[in-house]
Amino acid sequence: MKIANPTRVLFYISFGFLFLSGATFFFLDHFVRVADEWGEAQHPAQIWSLRCHGIVALWFLFLMGILWVKHIWPSLRIGRRKASGLFLLLPLLFNMLTAPALLYLTDEDMKHWTETLHSYVGLFIIIPFATHIVFRKRN
Repeated sequence: MKIANPTRVLFYISFGFLFLSGATFFFLDHFVRVADEWGEAQHPAQIWSLRCHGIVALWFLFLMGILWVKHIWPSLRIGRRKASGLFLLLPLLFNMLTAPALLYLTDEDMKHWTETLHSYVGLFIIIPFATHIVFRKRN
């Protein structure tokens, strides 16, 4: 099912901010350290990128609710572009379900694996997103 242009633009912008804020946090967390009086510390922008990611994620969940009703569910029911849609939907759902675990898991090993999986699925989600867009443009 076709998505109305304003909704599509909002979704693309939100997805872009969500991806960039998550990628920025990942990059700062893994590759950037600053010196302070006790040695190495997080870059100050790291916490702000994470806060931005959390805020945009809430907005993105709202948009996903709209897309579920207007686009995802009807398209799945009629089988339209199902492969590229599921290729995008499954990692989105995975990250939506693991996000609360990042806040509430107390077991350090489980939290580490959840953070790692959430991060890498989030970084590589651009591939299914682009694939779905390319298939949309073809048909």
